[in-house]
Amino acid sequence: MVYLPALTALAVVTAAACYQGIPIGRFTRDMATVAGAHPLHGVLSNVGILLWCSGVAVCFFSAAVTHRWQKLKGDSRFLLFSGIFTLILMLDDQFLIHEWIAAEYFGINEMVVFSAYLVIGLLYLTAFRRTFPRTDYRLFMSAVGFLGASVLFDIVS
Repeated sequence: MVYLPALTALAVVTAAACYQGIPIGRFTRDMATVAGAHPLHGVLSNVGILLWCSGVAVCFFSAAVTHRWQKLKGDSRFLLFSGIFTLILMLDDQFLIHEWIAAEYFGINEMVVFSAYLVIGLLYLTAFRRTFPRTDYRLFMSAVGFLGASVLFDIVS
């Protein structure tokens, strides 16, 4: 059972490679190697993905731990939804969803994707408006600030 996610990912990649007629190595090897680029190309982006992933892991782990205590059920939901939202943003960053996939495969403008994330974020803040005052929300606000700066940088550049 523990190998199911990895086996599923390999099956999906194999199917995509066969369907598209692309060598499977294009999917399994490092991007810098495939592109013949310097290994430090995109290093800051890669570090960002690691940070996103760390946040997701901490949220999901904490949600699982707090779920066991009845008095922390609300906190567990907060952590679970925080992890899900962070996972969505991480996947977007890793796979260039707002920059490329949404437009190329679904005909969706980048600003529509940004707007959808904004709406999801506002719904999240509204749903957990009583939870935030009990947290160290300064860290959250700085993360939102950095995300906003990143979005502005994407729009300007």
